[in-house]
Parts: sequence; C-alpha cells; structure tokens
Amino acid sequence: MDLSETTETTVTTRVIRPFKIIATILVVIAIILMIPVLVSYVWIQAQTYHQGLWIECYSGLRIVPTNGPGEPTPSTSSEIKCYGAQPSGWLKAAEAFTIISLVLSVFGLLCALLALWKGKQYAIYFTIGGVLLIFSALCILIVLIIFPVKFMVEEVVPGRGVWELGWAWGLALGILVIQLVSGLLYIFAPDREEIYYSEKTYFS
Repeated sequence: MDLSETTETTVTTRVIRPFKIIATILVVIAIILMIPVLVSYVWIQAQTYHQGLWIECYSGLRIVPTNGPGEPTPSTSSEIKCYGAQPSGWLKAAEAFTIISLVLSVFGLLCALLALWKGKQYAIYFTIGGVLLIFSALCILIVLIIFPVKFMVEEVVPGRGVWELGWAWGLALGILVIQLVSGLLYIFAPDREEIYYSEKTYFS
C-alpha cells in the first residue's frame, strides 16, 4: 500500500435533542411578537377609545367625569384621533416592565444560542437563559395585571365607560405563556447528553 495515496476523512457529528431547539424557536417568536405589543394602542378598547402603552386614541375631549345629574356633557366628535398617553406612574411602570421583559428575553436567547453553539461544556447557559425567561414572564404578568386594574380608576374620556381588553393584551398573554414554557424547557428538559460531539476517522 502506497502511504502517499492514503487519505484521511474525519466526520464530526453533533447530536441535539429537540427540547432546546423547540424552546429557542419559541423565544424567537416571543421576541418578534413583543414588537407589536410595545407599539400597539389597543391594549384596552371601547367604542370611541383605545389605550396602549404609549398612545391613546379617542374622540372628543379627555375629561374627568364630574358632571352631575342633568348637567351637559362636553360635545364629542365621531372622529377618533391619537395622542401621546397621559403621563402616570402605573403606565410608566407598565412600559418599563414590558421593555425589561423584551431585554431579558433577548439575553435568554443569546445564552441558549451560546450553549447550542459551544456544546455540552456550556450547558449551564441553558439554565441561565431559562431563569432569564421566567423573570421575563413575571414582568409581563405584572403588566397584564396592573394595566386593566389601574385603567379602571384612571381619568376617562366620553365613550370609555364600557371597555374590553384589546388584542395587544391578549398577545402579551400569549407571550407570557411562550416565555414560561421556554424557560421551563431550558431548565428542566434533559440536557446531560443533549449536546455532544463524536469524531470518526477513516483511512483509505
């Protein structure tokens, strides 16, 4: 056998169980969905009123309803216009917690991608990413609670008496579920042998 004609082939195999991949895809979806949640003005909606984190839209005047029985109500127009949301402590807190949730989700995703890329020796980053995602879900949960509760006692505009939760609130609830499921998968899904490398060398 002529040694000069000997060839060597090395095959590297990466084996990954699906749990972490599924969780990573879910986190990417949650981050994408967070964008419309942040910019939407339909967290709360009524017949002539919409409220978001940064914007509120209504027709007529924004007032505190102090009119007594028989007193006239300020005139309203049918056209709904959008304005910057009125400054308030609870709304600023909701904005901050939503942004924090987004940031934590991004860092959780980066930790997971690092673990997927580097292999078994970086598996601890799955746990770190999972913890970050659970805290991210808690931030969204706080927003989901305080937004409708504080909204009920805030200043009102005509037509806001009967209201309901908007699609952005429902989307935020979905993001909460995704973040929680992803975090639990990162932390508790089996991972001791989830990522490993095997090398085989062939001579011919």
